Amino acid sequence: MSGREPDDRGGEAAIVRTLLRHGLLSAADVVDHRLVTRDLSSSNGLTMIERDGEGLLVVKHSRHTAQDWQGSMVQELAAYQLARIIPGAPFPRMLHSDPTMMVLEAVAPGTPLSGLAEFSAIAQGAAALGRALGGWHRATAAADVAVGVASQLGQRLPWPLLMGGVDRPALVDELEPRTRSLVWSHPQLLDQLERAGNLWQSSACVHGDVRLANALLDSGGDVVLVDWECAAWGDPGWDLAGAVADYTAAAMAVWPDADMATLLHLGGGPVQALEDAYLGSGGSASALDAARMLLPGRLVHVAFQYAVWGGADGKADAARLVALAVEAVQSTAVQSRVAIGVAQ
Repeated sequence: MSGREPDDRGGEAAIVRTLLRHGLLSAADVVDHRLVTRDLSSSNGLTMIERDGEGLLVVKHSRHTAQDWQGSMVQELAAYQLARIIPGAPFPRMLHSDPTMMVLEAVAPGTPLSGLAEFSAIAQGAAALGRALGGWHRATAAADVAVGVASQLGQRLPWPLLMGGVDRPALVDELEPRTRSLVWSHPQLLDQLERAGNLWQSSACVHGDVRLANALLDSGGDVVLVDWECAAWGDPGWDLAGAVADYTAAAMAVWPDADMATLLHLGGGPVQALEDAYLGSGGSASALDAARMLLPGRLVHVAFQYAVWGGADGKADAARLVALAVEAVQSTAVQSRVAIGVAQ
């Protein structure tokens, strides 16, 4: 949506009044018409406040309640509380929160990893993501931090790992029906998802929805992760599998007819950089092993995101991603190697 000066439509004036009241905007900015609002996401209720053409604040509205499968702002706030005691946590700075909104400092320049085009830049971005995840997982797994954190964040399996069970959550039956039917039509995939759930090991605070679009570069070249609505005390391999699934999906867009093993090979540069940086920043090798087992589930998760948000093309891409998840289960090339950046 194009930028616009804030007015009373959509509660924009109420947002501005709240920001003024808490000293996050100045009256001069409003009077001089220096502010422009821009919607960043209708599903997450995100509004960017720009001043003189530069991002200043991001407002997340609680009135936009996420669907169950997207997580909740309660989880996000718990993660931000934890980030306050972790030096160098890969979070944007939270300036204000109340029952109606969260206000975050805009990340500058805020380039998402999904927006990088040059191969060298993509590899550098992957390394930055690996450093962010490795440092965060290591810090939150520390004994003095872990005490009490698990109960605060809650422990739960990601819903894709529960799709085949008789006690699956109700939200599974409410997912996009075409993609859900595709997943259910592959017993081997369902068995793999259940097996991954049985091997799940909760040992750190996980983002829960690591995607390249949720990883923003700051001015120092570090990654800041946003949209922590799916945060939980969980298995670090799920975050790593999320990154690999997104790199796989990006490769699929360029080489739509390639099989899973080929896509992993084509994505070998970024995922190798991701792995090396993850281990170098204190992430555990066991998380890399877990990512291999969890990758099919993460591909299923991405498939539903494509199906819901991508229109007709998205549903076709979702079907392809489900097929890749099945290949990830069946392919000995995938099963015999850690899917995060194998040495060629």
